[in-house]
Amino acid sequence: MVRAFIAIELSESIRISLRHYQQQLQSTLSQEPIRWVPVQNIHLTLKFLGDIREEKIDPLVGSLEQVTAGFPVFDFEVGELGCFPSCKR
Repeated sequence: MVRAFIAIELSESIRISLRHYQQQLQSTLSQEPIRWVPVQNIHLTLKFLGDIREEKIDPLVGSLEQVTAGFPVFDFEVGELGCFPSCKR
């Protein structure tokens, strides 16, 4: 089984900004029990698919490529930072 999701990769400029903010937060919150996600693993999840059998991955990718082929590339802006699943956790 593979944990799968549909996501958008972030640009290098966004990753650089995130790395900067993450370093500041790590310094400020160094005593807190926080599991920091490596910046290279941060993405924008559009849909969490759950656990999928490995033999289903290639057909799923093929279907997604077909469905998305007709859509143009788009830009988006990152607005603010948050916590997952919540800031209290």
